[in-house]
Amino acid sequence: AMHTANPPTWKLAALRYRLGYPDQTDDVTKNSNLNFYLGHAPHSSGLFIDDLHKNWWYDFEKLEKKHNYIQWLFPIREKGLDHDLHRLHEHELIALKSNDLCVQRVLQSFRMMLHFYGLRLSPQRIVEKDQHWKSRFINMDKHTHNNLRISRILKCLGEFGFEHLKVSLVRLFVVEIFMNRQLKNCTESCLNYWIETIKDDNDRGHLQALVLSTNFPAKFISDSEVHPTALQSYLTFANSKDVEDNHNFSRSGFHNIPDSGKPPLASSGIMNNNEPFAIKNPVPATVSGMNNPAPVTPVTGPGMNNTAPVTGAGMNNPAPVTGAGM
Repeated sequence: AMHTANPPTWKLAALRYRLGYPDQTDDVTKNSNLNFYLGHAPHSSGLFIDDLHKNWWYDFEKLEKKHNYIQWLFPIREKGLDHDLHRLHEHELIALKSNDLCVQRVLQSFRMMLHFYGLRLSPQRIVEKDQHWKSRFINMDKHTHNNLRISRILKCLGEFGFEHLKVSLVRLFVVEIFMNRQLKNCTESCLNYWIETIKDDNDRGHLQALVLSTNFPAKFISDSEVHPTALQSYLTFANSKDVEDNHNFSRSGFHNIPDSGKPPLASSGIMNNNEPFAIKNPVPATVSGMNNPAPVTPVTGPGMNNTAPVTGAGMNNPAPVTGAGM
C-alpha cells in the first residue's frame, strides 16, 4: 500500500494504543491506580472508589464540572493532567484484571458514565439509550470535553479486555451521529478517535463502512498506509513527553502532522451528499484485535479498606476472573 508521508497525529496515537504502547516500560514502584481500585486509597476528593460510585451516580452537575475523577475511574497507559496520578503501568493492569472486585468496579464506573450520558446496558449486554437520553445528549453536545472523556473510557475498556462493550458503544454513537443526526459536535471525535480505538480490524472496518453507508464524506486511513518511520518517530516523541494522546496532543510539540490531515467536515458537522463518497476498503492491520448486566447497585465488598496498600513488585494476585458479566 502507498504510505502516507505525514499521517495525522490522531492516527499515530491510535496505532500506539492498539499496538500496546511498545515504547513504554513498566515501573513497579507506581501503584496509585491499583491502590485506588483495590479500595486502599481515596480519590483526590477524599472519596474511595465505592463511595464515589454511590455518591456521584445521580449528581450530573458534579460529574460534568469536576474533571480529574475521569482519570481515576478509567486508568490508561497515558499520563493525564492530574499530577497526583501516574499513568497505568503494566503490573497494575495485570493485578487489576486478576482481581474480580476491581474488574466489577471498572464496569461500575462504565455504567455510571453511561448513565451520565443518557445510556445504559441492556439485559442483552448492549449499550442503548436510556429514558433520559435527550437531555443528556444536549449536555454532551454542549460540553465537548466529554469527547475526550469518552476516548479515555474506550481505551480503558480495551485495556481490561472489554472490546465488545467498546464496539457496542461506538456503534451506538455512529448510528446516532450519522443516521439520526444527533450529537453533531461529536462527529470528528467519533471518526478520528472512537472508531480508531477498536482493536479488531473487522469490527473497526464494519463501523467505518457504516459511516460511509450514510454518504458522509469521511476519509479513513488504513493502518498499512502509515509509514513505519513516521510511527517510530511518534513513539519516540510520545514516550519522551509522557502525556496523554488526547485530542489536543498535536499542540504539545509533535509538528510532523499538518492540520490538513483531518477529514473534511461541514460547519454543521453533517454533510448532505447525494453521491456516495468513494474510498478504498480498509486494509487489515498487522495488529491483532482482541457483558454485562444492566443498571446496578453500587458494588460493595467486605473488608475493602482495611488492607495495607500495594507498594511494590512481586504481588501475588488471584487467578484471572472468570465470573459472570465478563
